[in-house]
This record gives sequence, C-alpha cells and structure tokens, in this order.
Amino acid sequence: MVITLTASTLSSGISINAPTHSTTLAEYLQTIPKVAVSLPTTATGTLLTAMGRYTANDSVWRIRNGIGLSKLSAYGGGFTAQYDSLPTATDTFVLSPIFKTHVLETAGGTLVKAAGTQIFNNSSPLNDTDQYTINGSNGNDTLSGANAADTIEGKGGNDTLTGGSGSDHFVFSHQGVDVITDFSASDNDVFAIKSANYDAVAAPNTPLTTGEALNAQANSYIMIDTSEKIASVSSGNSRLAYNTSNNTLLYDNDGNWSNGGAMVMANVTLTGNLSANNFSFI
Repeated sequence: MVITLTASTLSSGISINAPTHSTTLAEYLQTIPKVAVSLPTTATGTLLTAMGRYTANDSVWRIRNGIGLSKLSAYGGGFTAQYDSLPTATDTFVLSPIFKTHVLETAGGTLVKAAGTQIFNNSSPLNDTDQYTINGSNGNDTLSGANAADTIEGKGGNDTLTGGSGSDHFVFSHQGVDVITDFSASDNDVFAIKSANYDAVAAPNTPLTTGEALNAQANSYIMIDTSEKIASVSSGNSRLAYNTSNNTLLYDNDGNWSNGGAMVMANVTLTGNLSANNFSFI
C-alpha cells in the first residue's frame, strides 16, 4: 500500500517522518498534526466529512478524492491548509487545531461541514514496511522515509532528505539545494528529475546512459566525473552531472559546463557506485 504524507503549501518548513514502527492513523496524526495523510480508497466523489476530535479544541477531517488545489479552512479563521495535488483515489485525513465548521474549496466547488463531536480513534494501520510518498512544503523541510521503497520530494526550499532502507526515489522539481543523507546506489535509489521543470533535459522515461565527461553529448547522458573534467565540457546537450569530487548533483541549463553556471541540486552522502539505473526523468 502506498501512503502519501503531504505538507500544506502554506507551511514555511516542516519535519515529516514516515513511521519507523507500526502505528495507527489516529496516533500518527497526533504526532505530526500539520501533515495530511492520504490512504487509498475505491470510493468515488469529492466529499468533506467531519471525523470527530481528539480534544475539546481540535477536529479531524476527511477529504475524499481532493482534486487539483484543495484548501481546507476553519470557518471564520484560525486554521488554513492548502494542498496542490492530493493523490487521486484517496481519503485524506487532516487534523485542525480548531473545533468549528470547516470549508473545503476545490476546483469542483465548495463544501461546508460542521465539526463532529465523536472521538476520533481510527485504527487504520501505518506500517514501516508500507511505501510512502512524502511531499514537502515551500520552506526548508526535513523529510524521512521508512523501510520500504519511498518517494520523497522536498519541493521548494533547501531540504534535508533521508530515504531509509529500500529503493527510494528522490524527486527534484525546484531549484533549491537539497541534502540527501543516505543515497545508496546499491539499493537502487534514484535521482528522479521532473523534466518539465528543467530546460532542455531529456523527456520523461527516456533511456539514460552514464559515464565520463569527455563523452557528454546527448541530454540523455549523465556525466559522472570529477569537478575538473566536468568543467572541461564547453558544448553538448548533457544537462545533468554527478560530481565525484564533492558528491554533488548538478544541473546546467545550456550545456556549457566551463562557464561556471552549473547549479547544485543536492549535496549527497553516497554509498556504492552510480549507474544509469540511479537516474530517471519523470
């Protein structure tokens, strides 16, 4: 099962840790209340449901199949959370610190619901062996996966990302400088680059090759080489490189690596030897 953990886009920086031991949805929401938790569902339609409360002053809400931009707020103020892309076919649970009527605004319309007085004790299991997709905020986040194959995207800001065990995907879509604390080439971890966000890179799902800088030509070629050799490339279409001198992932928007314009995408703690299997455009 894939479980999605999403920070509000209105957050300025957040710490999200996927469960490293078995817990329940109710327990997890209390631990990290600012995170929306999305669980798979086969139910249809976009709905807002009052799920109850933990204390006299808070309330739990379920957004069923949120579409596009989904904004949840307490009527009259005090709480607002906004999510730019909740996953389809999910029930998303959000803890609000306010016990009052809430409003859900989506591209499909506006829903208004009164808070429920029942106690929220949802025992849906969240296991460390589940797969987690973790979406950060627009600030400087600290995001950590669990023990399976997780997908982690810091989004805006300069983020610190930890995959944990399993074959993890670290997604890049913005131009901050992230830190990856545990990239394991031998565990088949992947640098996953969103093609639409970077000029002149390869199209999604393009087969890739890797190697020395002197062979750099196509935008499907990822250079894995030293600082000196990467900086010697003055022309070509290769836009992505891994600098083995200082363990940084680099992007250059014009393919002229000799003019000093390369951008650091991530500082990486690497184990194992990189290959084409450790890179993808999505």
